[in-house]
Amino acid sequence: MHQSRPVSAVVLFGVVLLIATACSSPSAAPTASGDATALTKLKAGICVPNDADLALPPYVAQESGFFTDEGLDVEIVSFQGGADMVKGIVGGSVDVGVCGAIDAVAASAKGIPMKIVAGIGGTNPSALMVPDSSTISDISELDAATTFGIGRFGGVTDFVARLTSDRAGVPSDKFKAAAIGPDGLTAAVEAGGGDIDVFQWVPNSAITFESQGKLRTIATVADVFPEDQYSAVLAQPEYISSHKEVIGSFLAAFFQAVTLMKEDRGFAEKAFVERLNVPQENVGAVYEATVPRWSDAGEVSTAGLETYAEFLPMLGLAKTSPSLSDFYTDEFLPVKTD
Repeated sequence: MHQSRPVSAVVLFGVVLLIATACSSPSAAPTASGDATALTKLKAGICVPNDADLALPPYVAQESGFFTDEGLDVEIVSFQGGADMVKGIVGGSVDVGVCGAIDAVAASAKGIPMKIVAGIGGTNPSALMVPDSSTISDISELDAATTFGIGRFGGVTDFVARLTSDRAGVPSDKFKAAAIGPDGLTAAVEAGGGDIDVFQWVPNSAITFESQGKLRTIATVADVFPEDQYSAVLAQPEYISSHKEVIGSFLAAFFQAVTLMKEDRGFAEKAFVERLNVPQENVGAVYEATVPRWSDAGEVSTAGLETYAEFLPMLGLAKTSPSLSDFYTDEFLPVKTD
């Protein structure tokens, strides 16, 4: 009768070891390439959903698989302004924010730890606009009776409005603004301006309103404030120090998306139409006003940041001017996307 051979102790040990290893391994999320590699979760806030600088790169990075390729599982959370997003970062509902650079400077001036880790767009691409029926044709014609429409007090639109008013010769105590939020500003435009004399709109909205004959441009924000650092990626210092690799991976994916949109105009224009609802007939002009300004490696205009800090007390937006090191770090720059 045929007799079974005894199982080798070495083989048996190997089988047991394989089973034990498989059972004890952590669950892994599949990547875009199908590899079972665990992804690190990260929540990224964008302070407004209709600004191309802030909204397009993270969504393109997500939809193109760049975050996954960098080992990240990113959830994008939209806010209704920089102040709300800063609260979200401080409260832990998001880890990093894509917002106006001024929001990090203003937070730091108020004693809230916040640092810029990369820049996106340098000069502010927004237009200063008046209702088509207005008699105002130049910012030199603004006076103490002028009412600016802004998103909120203390944000970038407030800063630009105060700076524009100041450079038009209006005393700071005579400055007038209505902080009615994006929806309120849109409603005012549709009502022919309402009580608002001067609006600020990013290119995708500005070009559309102008083409519809509702508003006309009297200047660009860059005319008033050429040394700007408009948009940036920011996080709290504590998170930065404990998640350096995660932030580095986030920035690598983010700026891969920026590079893709700068190199492939057709792809970028499609993203403007689908993500920001830019009319097809306006998308070329919106692209030209927006994308060429973007940094593809996160460079930052420190002169622009220091101008923010300098003017905050002068414009009544903060009591003191924080130093550059309080709200900016260059340890991740230039961002490497290889």
